[in-house]
Amino acid sequence: AGDWVIGIEPQYFEDFTRIWAITWTTPGASHALSFTDDDGQTWQVSNQLEEIGAITYNLHFSESYIYAATSEGLYFSDFDDGHTWKRLVVPTDNEGETILNDKVYSSIIDDEILLAGTPDGLAVSNDNGNTWDITRFWEYAQDSYNDELRFSAYPNPFYIDDTIVNSFVEVL
Repeated sequence: AGDWVIGIEPQYFEDFTRIWAITWTTPGASHALSFTDDDGQTWQVSNQLEEIGAITYNLHFSESYIYAATSEGLYFSDFDDGHTWKRLVVPTDNEGETILNDKVYSSIIDDEILLAGTPDGLAVSNDNGNTWDITRFWEYAQDSYNDELRFSAYPNPFYIDDTIVNSFVEVL
């Protein structure tokens, strides 16, 4: 699906191992995923993520799903499919926190807990993405003389991204 190999991920079945290749044609361009079930003799291409304009950064596998962390969000496919992908939306959590960016750089499932790493924080779900807890960490700027809070701005008002529009900053 591309010339630049960004990642190689094994997916284990009972009787064989599927090898996934995250390959890019050019940096920053959408691309397809490819996989082989016969140790690289033949390859199949999964085009759906490329068609929606996604750049895949990471793949992870649970007992039921394949998770793709992409520039367009977190996608999942049935464990034995890999051709049909659905977006897993990270909504507002119980505390009112919302991920302000669609990008998901990495995902992993550990002990039935799904973690999605984004530029805006960590999204955690323990029920396959039905509900989420969003975690952010930043240190407040402190006055070194009297430990009073001087200034804190979150999200960064000068960060410019297509998915975050700050009405106070004019983009030229």
